[in-house]
Amino acid sequence: YLLNTHDPGGQARAAGKVGLISFKDCVDTIGDALNIPKYRRMWFWGSRGSNALEDCDILLLVGTPALAPDEVEEYARDLHRQGPQPIVGGREKDPTTGRERFKDPRVQALADHLTNGETTQCAHRCRAVQHQGRMIINLGHGVIGDMAGARIITDELPAQITPAGQVKNQANLEQAIQNLIAAYQKLQAVGVSTPGSGSTTNARHRSMCAWTREVPKRLKETLLALWETHP
Repeated sequence: YLLNTHDPGGQARAAGKVGLISFKDCVDTIGDALNIPKYRRMWFWGSRGSNALEDCDILLLVGTPALAPDEVEEYARDLHRQGPQPIVGGREKDPTTGRERFKDPRVQALADHLTNGETTQCAHRCRAVQHQGRMIINLGHGVIGDMAGARIITDELPAQITPAGQVKNQANLEQAIQNLIAAYQKLQAVGVSTPGSGSTTNARHRSMCAWTREVPKRLKETLLALWETHP
């Protein structure tokens, strides 16, 4: 969605001017889906010092580079082994962000430093300081440090959206509603009976017709109400 927004005609991708950095195990899957050439793909913890993306006008960072929790705690214990208080192990959910964090603020500070440092050095792969007007799209929790001259986009998008920018589960719900309405209309077309359809009186016939018109509308309203209360 963001690439379609900032490269609507796909000219930058076609010219090899879009770079991608993500996790090694999934960077090719993402690159193939976005039509980014293989020579414009790199991964976290494996791109330091490279100029392979220097010619890219748009750099896409997907994900949050982070070391394994046990490894971060081990480093923290080494750094604070002379401290007055031992490192407290384990993680907990941050009530503000809903994300996991280390219980010990010293460990969390180290984790943030490592993540932000790797995110920043990855952002430097397009050499935005040397080349003005570069765009860096950062879809992760890492914070990019000083990047004078670059346009940094950190869009707080939902985890899953359609290429048009619609929340995917909302789009799926709307499609399900349309499928149900279409199925109902198909049943009506082949003559499936409805409440009151066995009567030949005009009153019952009018009631059936009104029911037929109202069901799709009420079905959609009911499902949307369920969506709002149980997203």
